[in-house]
Amino acid sequence: MGTRRSNGEGSVYKRSDGRWTAAYFDENMKRKYVYGKTQKEARQKLQEKILGTSLEKQEDYHLKDWVRNYLESYKKNEIKATTYGSYMLLLRTYIEPSKLGSILLSRLKTKDLQSFYNEKIKEGYNSKSVRHMHVIINGALEQALREKLIKENPNKYTVLPKRKTYIPNVLTLEEVKKLVEKAKEDKMYPLVITAIFTGMRKGEIMGLTWDCVDFEKNRIHIVKSLCRVYHEPDENGIVHATYELMEPKSAKSVRYIPMLDIVREVLLEQKKKQEREKEEYADIYTDFNFVFTRPDGRYVEQRSFMDNYHKFLKKYGVTDCRFHDLRHCFASLLLTSGTGMKVTSELLGHSEISTSMNIYSHVYDETKQEALTKLNDMLNS
Repeated sequence: MGTRRSNGEGSVYKRSDGRWTAAYFDENMKRKYVYGKTQKEARQKLQEKILGTSLEKQEDYHLKDWVRNYLESYKKNEIKATTYGSYMLLLRTYIEPSKLGSILLSRLKTKDLQSFYNEKIKEGYNSKSVRHMHVIINGALEQALREKLIKENPNKYTVLPKRKTYIPNVLTLEEVKKLVEKAKEDKMYPLVITAIFTGMRKGEIMGLTWDCVDFEKNRIHIVKSLCRVYHEPDENGIVHATYELMEPKSAKSVRYIPMLDIVREVLLEQKKKQEREKEEYADIYTDFNFVFTRPDGRYVEQRSFMDNYHKFLKKYGVTDCRFHDLRHCFASLLLTSGTGMKVTSELLGHSEISTSMNIYSHVYDETKQEALTKLNDMLNS
C-alpha cells in the first residue's frame, strides 16, 4: 500500500511497474500525476508542483548569516552610513555570537527570539538597544518571508518591554546664568554656550563650519553633521570608526537658527582665538574651516571632549547632564519664555511637531498653566 494524503495535498504510491507515482489536484481540481524512480524522488516532484519550490534548491540559512546578507544586500544603500554601521555593530556584538544566531531559519521559533530578548534585558541592556536588535531581526525575517525562505515570521509574536520615557536633567535658568557669569574664560565655554542657546545636536556643533555662520544676517545655517561611522573589523578583529561630515538627521534638520547676542559674541571671540592658534601652531595647523577645533585645526575628538565637558559642569557646580540635554535646556528656555511649540520644533529641527510635543509636553503644560494663572490674576484685579 502506498502512502496516501488528504484531498488536494496529493498521494504517493508504488506502481506495479516499480515506479513511484505522486498524485495531486491542480488549481482547477483536476487530478495530475508525477513519477519517480524512488519514493523520495516522487515526493520531491510533488513538493515542487504543490508549492512551486524545489527541496534540493531551497536554501536554509543560519539566522546570523541571513541577517548579515539582509543588511549588506538590502539595507546598505537605503539607510545612512551611520545607521548601517550601528546595525552591523549590533549584529557582530550580540547576534552573531549568540545561540540564536546559529539557529537555522527553518527551525527558528518565537520562543527562541523571546528568550534572546529576555536575556538581553536581564543582562542590563536598555530597552532601546533591545528594540534596535528586534528591528534588525524583524526586517531580515520579513525579507526571508518575501523570498519564501520561511512560511511565517516568528518575530512578530514576540513581546518587548515598554519604552521608558527619558526625563532629561535640564540646567535651570539660574545655573545657565552662573555659567555665563563665571565660566567665560574657560576653554569649554564657547562650545557649551553655543549648545545651550541654539539647541544644536552634538554632531551639528562638531561639524559646524565658518561658512555656515552668517554674522551679517545673524544666523547659523545647519546643513551638515559630524558623524561617527563604524567599519568592518580589521585582520585583528578590531572595529574602527571614522568621523565623516554628512547631511543632518532628517530634511527638517536642515534649518536656520537665529543667533542671540550671547551666541554672536561667543562665536566672534572664538574666531579671534582660532586666528591666534593658526599663528601659534602654524607648523602643524591644517585649516578645515571648523568652528570648534583642536589646536591643530582638526575636529574635536568626541571622547576626550565628553570627559572635559563633565569636568566643566562639575567645576562650576551645575547639574551634571548629558551633552544632548543642553538641547532640552534650549527647548525648555524657549517654552518657558512663551515661544510656541511649532516654532520650538522648527528651531530644534524635529521632523514632526509631535516629536516635540511628546518630549516637552510637561514643560508646555507648565507654561500653559502659568499663562492661565496670569490671566486669572488679571481678571481678579
